[in-house]
Amino acid sequence: MTVRTRGARYAVRGGNALRGSVRISGAKNHVLAAMCASLLTDEDLILQNVPHISDVDSLSELLVSIGARVESLPDGSLLLNGAGVNVFEAPGELITENRASFQVMGPLLARHGYAASAPPGGDVIGQRPIDVHLAGFAAMGASVRREGERFVAHGPAGGRLAGARLFMDYPSVSGTQNVMMAAALAQGRSTL
Repeated sequence: MTVRTRGARYAVRGGNALRGSVRISGAKNHVLAAMCASLLTDEDLILQNVPHISDVDSLSELLVSIGARVESLPDGSLLLNGAGVNVFEAPGELITENRASFQVMGPLLARHGYAASAPPGGDVIGQRPIDVHLAGFAAMGASVRREGERFVAHGPAGGRLAGARLFMDYPSVSGTQNVMMAAALAQGRSTL
């Protein structure tokens, strides 16, 4: 079989049985969302089979910078704990390294009633607006606005976010994850 992709050509010649084993690391996008979800609780969260990639490192650095505990365990697992979070604004220089870092907004807003962040950075693959994240927070009762180079969200005065029926104008995996994390601690039912 020969496959051609953008000027490169790959030829695969079969005829030999495959043998051996391969260790498959965890899925990047799932582990990054789970790391952000650790901010929803003050209990320990242990993630297993965490891939050793720069996105995990930069998100770990961001979580530590806002007061979370992140510890690599000897078996390759990652222990996270959000009990010590005392900063609710994600540092711009860390947010711009990794698109998934913007997903701290939902958990911080839901748990602490306030979150602020620079626009996400990371890879540039087509247009991936964050409007769906912000619209979801607003639909649950948050006040959301842009202040210079950052987005700021405040929960309802004196209360938690409220469950809402949400329609997302744009099919966004990270937007869905971020809004679901915010909805996890909202009062009432949310439907996306």
